Amino acid sequence: TREAPVMVFNRYLVMTRGFERTGAPVLARVTCRITFDEHGHHDCIEKFMQPISTHEYDLYRDLTPHQVRPLADTVGDFRSGAELLAGYTRDRLTPLSALAQTAEGQEMMRRLTRHI
Repeated sequence: TREAPVMVFNRYLVMTRGFERTGAPVLARVTCRITFDEHGHHDCIEKFMQPISTHEYDLYRDLTPHQVRPLADTVGDFRSGAELLAGYTRDRLTPLSALAQTAEGQEMMRRLTRHI
């Protein structure tokens, strides 16, 4: 039998430990493994998450920015891992409507809209 095609990629991001809304933030590498069936449809999607250090996050941000918070560079957000952890609660509590109230926020939204 022929081996099913597989696609594997990594993303580096900040998330809440244990997926709790009020949990402590953690930087993580998310490895996604997608297996396709003989018709080319995805058959299985597996995600593996591993905590990483601020140093490792910053390294990947500099080396492979397309894998690190993929839309962050689009909106001009190049914060370090330490800065993301420090600002995580504020970021989570800031609604999109608040971005529309500032010139900087409006520019971020324009960039994102053009990208999408």
